[in-house]
Amino acid sequence: MKNLSRLFCIAIVGCLCLMLVSAKPNPRRIAKPGKDLPAQQLLVVLTDNWSTLQGKLYCFQKHQGKWVLKFSNAIVVGSKGLGVGDGIIPFTIAGAPVKKEGDMKAPAGIFTIGTAFGYADKKDAAWLKTPYVKASDTLICVDDAASSNYNKLVQTDTAK
Repeated sequence: MKNLSRLFCIAIVGCLCLMLVSAKPNPRRIAKPGKDLPAQQLLVVLTDNWSTLQGKLYCFQKHQGKWVLKFSNAIVVGSKGLGVGDGIIPFTIAGAPVKKEGDMKAPAGIFTIGTAFGYADKKDAAWLKTPYVKASDTLICVDDAASSNYNKLVQTDTAK
């Protein structure tokens, strides 16, 4: 069976977010950056501060051992900015807000992300080293912590 890559995310100083694609992630143990996360792709999100809604995404891909910018794009994070979340590499930053469920902040940290989704056709997202689903008006991500589908992508026309 083919190993599926995973996306990881790290945010540093509330203004920097990195996603790393790893060949063999093990979310059950603490990862060591540079050793356990042999990234081939890297996403960096920059915002002005912890409470900023808008930012910029930079996507890099490793080519012959060097990071090459593939694209950049304007993005939005949580409507109330970022907060340090519980990731696979724990860290704290003095004075930084801490992510809490329902606080309208995007989590900052290193996380397994899973399936990517967007409005691009699947063929246009083939360069991603993670599974991809084309978004539609019936695709939602469940944010109800009490739901068995919490934090999952589901189709509203087929989900119960």
